[in-house]
Amino acid sequence: MKKIVLSASLILTLGACTPSTTPLVKTPENFMELMEGVQALGNDVSYTITSDSAGYSEYYDTHFFHKDPEDIRKMHDFTVTIDSVKGTKKDYREVGDSIIEHEETINNYIKDNVKALIEKYAPTAVKCYQYDTHIDGKDTTQYIIALQEVEDTIPEWAEKEGFSESFRWYPEFFRYDCHSTDNSETFTWMTYHKEATVVGKAETTPEETERLVHDFIAKQKNVKQKARKYAIDEGFAMGEEDYNCVSFSRAMQKTDSMLINATHYIIPVLGEERRKVADDLWSLFSNHVKNHYSKVHGHWGFECVKHNEISDDIHQIDPQLLQMSIAKDEDGKMLHFQVGIDSRGLHILVMHIETRRFYIPGNWLYIDSIHNKDVVDDMDFGKSEKSDM
Repeated sequence: MKKIVLSASLILTLGACTPSTTPLVKTPENFMELMEGVQALGNDVSYTITSDSAGYSEYYDTHFFHKDPEDIRKMHDFTVTIDSVKGTKKDYREVGDSIIEHEETINNYIKDNVKALIEKYAPTAVKCYQYDTHIDGKDTTQYIIALQEVEDTIPEWAEKEGFSESFRWYPEFFRYDCHSTDNSETFTWMTYHKEATVVGKAETTPEETERLVHDFIAKQKNVKQKARKYAIDEGFAMGEEDYNCVSFSRAMQKTDSMLINATHYIIPVLGEERRKVADDLWSLFSNHVKNHYSKVHGHWGFECVKHNEISDDIHQIDPQLLQMSIAKDEDGKMLHFQVGIDSRGLHILVMHIETRRFYIPGNWLYIDSIHNKDVVDDMDFGKSEKSDM
């Protein structure tokens, strides 16, 4: 099938959560089970599906930041002389110790199982790359392994860079990067990718895709909606860092204009019901992308992303739970769906992006409009009269 390489720039908020008890996770037999185990332990794994006429590609990405436990404990080692807060100090340390224990579990699970899986699959892999250095207290370890032979022609520039760059064109690969510093901090990034062939995929369009989502929304109860608009004038230099964006396009100049017309929907569901609606919406997104293709590729293409898992906690706030995008033309116009949650329910932002330049601000859940630096908030949309938000 035609190789699909992710070209979109997605800002992901990935990190370990701290459940009250660390779940037992089985030893993984393959790289897919490794990623599932990391997620089961509480570290978010981003799942992206991209589509073309022959099939689809799946990408699983996770980041993990780890600090030496003794350094963390030193941060908690403060002196308390006021009796009324001594109990608070004890509680704080207990919470801190539970976080340390949980993060150590994730860190050990990753390190032990990555090495074991590389040793297991390296003898039969198509290609395997290993890089390991330890200099002045700074460690770098990288593993890249391709498990299936490449089917398409690898671009000449990637071939010249070697397998450490051309691995992205192989239909199944795993990449592990781990960098530690002399101040006992470690950053780990893992990616697992696999392609699948689908016979008889049907063509879809932005219009059909939008109808599909609107039909889903129409089946929900007590839905509220409101028009939104984000605009930046030509010549106004402003970058994604100014908005703390959850998604943006780098395929533009910072002085290009931006125009996004959108409709913001709130489905007032919470707890288990909210999680079920989110799961149903993800099934709609993923099935649509897996079983359809778009003739228009554009800059973004046709894809969907599940960034984080949803809990039943009504106070969970997440502006980038799910995404789906489909190009409207080759010049950057796009139909984009952004899904988030907060204590008002599940939010769907249906966005018609009319320019190559675009930003989706991290706090879009509470924004009415943007014009250059002028941001109009909308904190009350979707609140019930009994809400105490």
